[in-house]
Amino acid sequence: MFYSAPVWGSGNGLGVTQAGQLQLDQQEPSDSNSTPYTLTLLETMDTAWNATMAQPQFQVAGSNGLQPASNINLPAHTLIRLTITSYDTPTMGSTDQEGKVTGTVGGTVYLINGTIAMGTNASQVWGQNVTAVPGSMLAHTFTIPQLGINIPVVGGDTVIADFYINQTGTFQWLCLTPCGFGATGMQGAMVTPGWMTGEVTVYQAPTATTATSTTATTAAAATGGISLGTVAVVGFAMILIGFVAGLVVLSKFAFQKNKAERNETQS
Repeated sequence: MFYSAPVWGSGNGLGVTQAGQLQLDQQEPSDSNSTPYTLTLLETMDTAWNATMAQPQFQVAGSNGLQPASNINLPAHTLIRLTITSYDTPTMGSTDQEGKVTGTVGGTVYLINGTIAMGTNASQVWGQNVTAVPGSMLAHTFTIPQLGINIPVVGGDTVIADFYINQTGTFQWLCLTPCGFGATGMQGAMVTPGWMTGEVTVYQAPTATTATSTTATTAAAATGGISLGTVAVVGFAMILIGFVAGLVVLSKFAFQKNKAERNETQS
């Protein structure tokens, strides 16, 4: 998915819980599912918060339209391909630390510019791998602190991130930028599930090894616990025995017929 391209600065660290260090700079697990699981989020400004001021909100885009992101279900040991499109503008007060990419494959995300991210200079669509984005361009983040995953969201842009989650459980996701109400911007949507925070439930997905084992088990169950190879050998042996028995019966019948004919001739 990613292409060779320049990157922005490395940033100065990330203010997230360090419990997820094993998730950083990920490599594909040996028992992973090779088919990517796709998750698409839209970050919009919604006036439903109150009648006077819009608040930012992450929503899950799917076949049933936009759904709340208060609880997102993801499979473990599977490549997650997360696409986030922002319809917002950069958030005042965002820092370079919040814009550092962590917990993704290769430690990068692929950023595709929209119509407002770079102001009047963004006349053409471009994309590149980045390891971080400047705070001045940052609108939000999609962060799972316990897993060490931080994906910066640039105002007006689309970001694509690949990552694995190699443990099951329920984890909080949140936005690090101060994009809500109050003097610090840490109220309102920032602390309300389904807006700029929520939960990620990671469940055990079938792996390639499990799928193969399941197929073999199903085949064995269909034959009463005997493998297909054994069934084939036994079946062939039964056919052969039947054929030989048939020959014996025919031979015996022919011998008796010939004997009767000889006796009749002699008399």
